[in-house]
Amino acid sequence: MASWRPWLVESSQLKYRGIVDAIEADLRAGRIQPGVRLPPQRAIAQILGVDLTTVTRALNEARRRGL
Repeated sequence: MASWRPWLVESSQLKYRGIVDAIEADLRAGRIQPGVRLPPQRAIAQILGVDLTTVTRALNEARRRGL
């Protein structure tokens, strides 16, 4: 399977939630398999044009949700 391509759920009010919602949506759709490593945080930040702390917050929230 190809590497996950980061994207933002546009309807999310906060960018970090948009990242978490995208991860959740891609897990449910089967585009990400459980246990697959995501791209490095810096790469996600660069692709999405967001700050590294935004990505860090998103991944922490994804872990909290059990994603």
